[in-house]
Amino acid sequence: METEGTGKSIPPEERFNPGEEFTRKGGQILEFDGNGRPARWICPLDEEGNKIDPAGIEKEKIIHYSIGEGKYGGCIRTPEIEEEAKQWGGV
Repeated sequence: METEGTGKSIPPEERFNPGEEFTRKGGQILEFDGNGRPARWICPLDEEGNKIDPAGIEKEKIIHYSIGEGKYGGCIRTPEIEEEAKQWGGV
């Protein structure tokens, strides 16, 4: 994506707003897709221990996985990710 008339690209992390709760609780975007949307992230947890995903991503498109020590990651569901998840015992 380009800023109007400047010819300069806007980095993906500046284009996408993952939401106040995701950011405030310590969520991190690890990887963006070709459209500047999150593809992989570290999920913060809310007060009840529920995973918080970046705003605007449909829940049915997300796969969560444990990264150890009570921490979780999330990523967009793709055929490749589903195959990988089967190997870890997910999906």
